[in-house]
Amino acid sequence: MSRTTKAKKTKKSKKQRLGTGILIILLALVIIYGIFAAILIGPKTTLDVGEAAEETVTAPRAIEDTYSTEIAKQDARNAVGPSYSRDEQISEQVVADLAAALTAIDAVRVLGKEEYNRMRDSGEEIKYTVEFYEECLKELPEGFITGDVVNIIQIEDEEEYIRLKEEVTNIIRSEMDSGIVESALEARKTDLQSQLILSGFNNEVRKLGSTLIDIYLTTNMIFDVEGTEEAKEKAASLVEPIIYNEGDIIVKEGEEITAAQLEMLKVIGYVEDKNAGWIDYTAIGIIVLILCFLAVCYLTSFNKDIAFTNKTLSLTLLIIITDLLLLWLIRKIEIDVYFVLTAYVPLMLYILLGDKRLSIYMNALVSLMMGFMYIRVGEGILLPIVLAAVVSGTFSVYLMKNDSQRSSMFFSGIISGIIMGTVYVAFDLMNHATYKKMLLDFLWGTGSGVIVAVLALGTLPFFEAAYKVVTPMKLMELANPNQPLLKKLLLEAPGTYHHSIMVGNMAERAADAIGANGLLVRTAAYYHDVGKTKRPAFFVENHMDSRNPHDNINSKSSVDVITSHLSDGVDMLRRANIPPIVQEIVSQHHGDTAVMYFYSKDKEETNYPENIKIDNYRYKGERPTSKEAGILMLADSCEAAVRSMENATRDMVEDRIDAVVKGKFDDGQLDYCDLTLQEITTIKEAFLVALTGLFHERIEYPDSQKLIGQGKNEDSD
Repeated sequence: MSRTTKAKKTKKSKKQRLGTGILIILLALVIIYGIFAAILIGPKTTLDVGEAAEETVTAPRAIEDTYSTEIAKQDARNAVGPSYSRDEQISEQVVADLAAALTAIDAVRVLGKEEYNRMRDSGEEIKYTVEFYEECLKELPEGFITGDVVNIIQIEDEEEYIRLKEEVTNIIRSEMDSGIVESALEARKTDLQSQLILSGFNNEVRKLGSTLIDIYLTTNMIFDVEGTEEAKEKAASLVEPIIYNEGDIIVKEGEEITAAQLEMLKVIGYVEDKNAGWIDYTAIGIIVLILCFLAVCYLTSFNKDIAFTNKTLSLTLLIIITDLLLLWLIRKIEIDVYFVLTAYVPLMLYILLGDKRLSIYMNALVSLMMGFMYIRVGEGILLPIVLAAVVSGTFSVYLMKNDSQRSSMFFSGIISGIIMGTVYVAFDLMNHATYKKMLLDFLWGTGSGVIVAVLALGTLPFFEAAYKVVTPMKLMELANPNQPLLKKLLLEAPGTYHHSIMVGNMAERAADAIGANGLLVRTAAYYHDVGKTKRPAFFVENHMDSRNPHDNINSKSSVDVITSHLSDGVDMLRRANIPPIVQEIVSQHHGDTAVMYFYSKDKEETNYPENIKIDNYRYKGERPTSKEAGILMLADSCEAAVRSMENATRDMVEDRIDAVVKGKFDDGQLDYCDLTLQEITTIKEAFLVALTGLFHERIEYPDSQKLIGQGKNEDSD
């Protein structure tokens, strides 16, 4: 198949995977939406105000009666009167205007006396003209009328007049200092005018005083809108919320339902809210989309291998959905809300996919989902369980040891539960809860961790089998020397077995150095040459004497025998149910390299070298497509090449490693395995450290063995 055809097939395959991935995400959205709707909405009945309750309904948790509380708050607001602020400028202006008016009245009284004296001295009839009154009126401020002028001129008792001025000035100044609101102005004027009568003033003086009060007493208290609202809100804030504690009766059987009770029944989800039904479904849809969008954004940004690989994508979503279903079941059978199993997600993701950052992020996301699912339990409970879920789930990942044994998994689950219980107790201490409640909450948290560990251990084999995922624990089992294929390799091809162990150590060291899966590549290295057990004598590391079977067959047969160990090995792995990922790495560890020894030998021995085609000498494998496969190819070739060296120094080993890696790189064998130049440099350094320690002594090979060994080793066997 040409590379162009391969590229077209790969492009088509990517499109198909993308389409399948979108369908997986949409299916997950529908399932998660259904879980949320089942918990938050659920089956409901219809009731109305005035209808008789069919059964006694109690509060499932501590819930605030917001309807009744709001009515009480509104009553408190209504009880607060308006607030006013005194305008000092108005007060000062009124006192000043009154003083000016009294001065003008004094002037009018002087004019009246002068006119009286003139008429008396001239012998005229004592009678004031209209023109005179008008002239006097001009002397007075605005507000006075002609009748007031007449009254002012007629006042004869100067002492009473002087007493009036003082009395009126004091009254108005006192009233302005006290403050007068508009609604009380007229009543105050009437009261003060009546007070003048009680003060014993004669009729003319009292009339003048009443006029002055009527004109100059005014409003100086301005309505304070902001102050009034603040006072109302302060009064409302002092109203204690009306709370139904868990178990309190909301409505009794046969009792007529009030508006407040109906609202409470809607809050707990007992009664269908016809007006808000579609709002609930829409709100749930929005939250689900946002949370899933966060998950997709994270995967496509930081975990593209998972996002664009349908198997791992569906595995991740299935674990999340499994946990959400567990949470739904817990709420359905009404187990205590502090019994939370969110740590199941990070624990399973870390075991199955080995990505710590992914596990922690998804733990936080599922904790938020759980918080939304439990939103009706009340804020006082919601915050502790969400925080405990985030903290315990994060610790469950960090507590997992590198060996990933099942005991480590169980230990991690239990400790995460203890941490969850500790968070609950911390909140209980802040709320001054009883020791009994603290103990119960701690036990619920610890119990959650125990159940998470049991569930993880119980469901792990299912996910391993269904998705053919190789967990660290599975890899540890496969790397055990008692595995049938490894025992077969040890007994039938001991040289190859020893070579595989050394390649495994080298590959693991290099993988760890660049952040690849060291345990996976070490396990694959142990099995990479099991195909040689079919014809062990044809491989130089298994030669027990100087005889070389290749001397008795032609080059084509030798090439077929050498290259067939790859397909034979993959077939043996498949029949032994070794995980596909190990099979894939083994099948790629030679790529499509050529057996250069026999290719060069045939070209040298033939008279027609142009007829010797290198493609006839190549392995039938694929080039490495993962970092682990690329590392195994390089480790295998470098170990074989250095093993064939005599009396090698460190510099010689380093030169041989450089030559082998350069050869693979130039041949394009590393084109598809995503190894960067920096990573390749790190890998070579790791190989150098390992090989200079392993081959500090050299054994000289017989010429015939050495000849075949060099050809084989150059072929990355």
